[in-house]
Amino acid sequence: MASISSKSIYGLSALLRLAENTRNDLIQIKDIAIGSNIPQSYLEQILPILKNFGFVESIRGANGGYRLAKSANDIVLYDVIMALEGGVCEMGLKSTSGGFEKFLQSINEEVKAVFLKNLAEVIEFVKKNDEKDFVYHI
Repeated sequence: MASISSKSIYGLSALLRLAENTRNDLIQIKDIAIGSNIPQSYLEQILPILKNFGFVESIRGANGGYRLAKSANDIVLYDVIMALEGGVCEMGLKSTSGGFEKFLQSINEEVKAVFLKNLAEVIEFVKKNDEKDFVYHI
């Protein structure tokens, strides 16, 4: 079964946490870790990578922290995973059959298409599904 690593899951979760910050305030790494349920030590390894690829920016110091470097509309999940992993769970294309190789290639394209959503779309999805989870009792 194809999957993405915890590194990408944590990186995307941290970006979602930062994207929910509509005022674009700086958020300290410990608060990102707590709000996203990510081990802080792991987040300390992931955020510099996201910074190097231009997804986040940071300010050092007591009042420092992280924030998105661009709009949630401009951050595509596929790009984040590529930055963190170098690829998206591609199935090997080594086969003896040209038809089967094309089949695997089409699956790879379908998997890639799933990750061509941006952070804003994910936030909207999460909001819609969180609203459905509310149960009111009178």
